[in-house]
Amino acid sequence: MPVYEMNERYEYFKSEWRKCRDCIAGQKAVKAARTRYLPALGGSQSYARYEKYIKRALFFNATRRTAEALTGFLFRKSPIFTPDNLDLLDSFTNSSGGFLAFIQGLAMEVISVGRVILVVDSPIAGGDPKITYYRTEDFINWKINASGKLIQAVFKEKVLSADSADEFSNKKEIQYRVFDIFRERYRQRIFKEVKPGEWAPVLEIFPTMNGASLSELPIVVINSVNLLPEPSEPPLIDVVNVNLSHYRSSADLESGRHFTGFPTPWASGFDIPGESLEIGSVAWVSDNPNAKAGFLEFTGQGLGSLENALTEKAQMMSVLGARILEAQKKSTEAADTHRLRYAGEQSILSKAAGFLGAGISVAMRICANWRKLPDADGFGVSLNKDYASTTADPQLVTTLFGALQGGAISYDTWFYNLKRWELAPEGQTLDDELGLIEARNSNPES
Repeated sequence: MPVYEMNERYEYFKSEWRKCRDCIAGQKAVKAARTRYLPALGGSQSYARYEKYIKRALFFNATRRTAEALTGFLFRKSPIFTPDNLDLLDSFTNSSGGFLAFIQGLAMEVISVGRVILVVDSPIAGGDPKITYYRTEDFINWKINASGKLIQAVFKEKVLSADSADEFSNKKEIQYRVFDIFRERYRQRIFKEVKPGEWAPVLEIFPTMNGASLSELPIVVINSVNLLPEPSEPPLIDVVNVNLSHYRSSADLESGRHFTGFPTPWASGFDIPGESLEIGSVAWVSDNPNAKAGFLEFTGQGLGSLENALTEKAQMMSVLGARILEAQKKSTEAADTHRLRYAGEQSILSKAAGFLGAGISVAMRICANWRKLPDADGFGVSLNKDYASTTADPQLVTTLFGALQGGAISYDTWFYNLKRWELAPEGQTLDDELGLIEARNSNPES
């Protein structure tokens, strides 16, 4: 079995991953796929006609809007890090935006395609280990043992190789990085094509953690529904499928509008050999008493049904996750009812947030232990699972404030409700607030 052989589950899901990627990338990527997403109109449609057909089509990118909105919900409140030291955690990755930007990118991956793979690795030349990630499409093969632990992982990589003939150009080469357990030791190899069609390892190393061999792979696979190597359905796949169907309906509607938008002249009984009938500043004259002329105009419900289809599919995408496409609910809807309905629709996101946080935490602990950091097993991150903003009832605020002034409730209870209504600064504790009050009272002019 060659190193580039793909796992059968990879083969099963790769077309879904591609659909998700293309939809999130937008109209240019979707149209570049041509007949994969927009079949030609029957066998008689010529290349030139298909070019016009696809050019008129509009891809409304509800998928990307949904993915960005869901990622935004995850970070509506800041993640809780342990330890609460972003300067330290920033050193865990090579991300230019730091550790927070790193996990935001991971969240977008999990929401978009349902899986991301984290690898904790130490540079061959030396230095602190860092957490890197691979896209699900790069993780082409894997093996697990009887207890379900990952014992082999194969990643496809594209690397730049200097062109000796031109100092200013680079070419991309494919290589495969293989992580496995060999004779109870963690091993890493790189395979390259040494001859056409022949792949062989050009590097083999046995990384160690603080001088000791590793017996497990420092790899964490994060799915939206578990932390297992097997891929699962992308959370947005239903939105993607409806989005592509919406695109096809748009193509049919725009094509229909183009051909029916202008009245088409017709004539019968005019005998003008070698000449064509022209429109504009001319009169059509015939000696034939039965000659007739007129304009064809579109009638029927064909385009109306396509317009209705677009509306229905937009509504379907709203139900499936694209809440930003929905109209605002009537103000008469009870706030608690709206909150419960909204939270229920986000249950898939909440589950994904849990596994994303758990997977990142595992990688953080591996990295911290490798660096011999204090309390390494306590490192972790928890992502937000509260996706609905709680709006304070002004009357209730007034009532509680009066109760606070009259001594009927404690300041603890008052501050608890401020936090619940999101009227107090994020991350601010009761002790922080009392300290600020004390400092203000001790120096009224500050």
